[in-house]
Amino acid sequence: MDQGKIGDPWSVLPIKNALYAKDCTEIDLSGRNLDSLQNFEDFPNLELLFLNKNRLGNLDAIRSNFRLKRVYVVENQLVNIDAVKNFKFLEVLLLSNNQLKDLDHLLAILSKLTFVEQLALNGNPVAEEPKYRLRIIAQMPKLKILDRHGNFWHTCSCDARRAREGS
Repeated sequence: MDQGKIGDPWSVLPIKNALYAKDCTEIDLSGRNLDSLQNFEDFPNLELLFLNKNRLGNLDAIRSNFRLKRVYVVENQLVNIDAVKNFKFLEVLLLSNNQLKDLDHLLAILSKLTFVEQLALNGNPVAEEPKYRLRIIAQMPKLKILDRHGNFWHTCSCDARRAREGS
């Protein structure tokens, strides 16, 4: 069975040894038409990851990279983001133009990401669900930018503000 094109962070390392991999904090595998990922467990200190413009359907291979702070997976074919639910330090998560659906399921994951300040889900089917923006804003207290729009308290209803503040 053909697995398609596999992305491996070792392929972009200038020095290919375990110490360099362990100390590596940034990987860019964008624009490589990747169908899947492998060997990310060898990179425990990753903080910044670019996977834009590939064909990835999930992020399971980065599940162990809980130190990630910024993840960019724009223009892929993601159908789930379950792998990021334990990324306690995540601040930026850009997932525009994928195939993400089911706002309730996404909110169950996103609400655990307490430090996320920037989130992009535009261009996904989930962004068309009723009250999408209001529900995201209400569940993510640190969020400052949603779908490239910041300072959204001026544009959202009082209902969302009350929901977020717990009143």
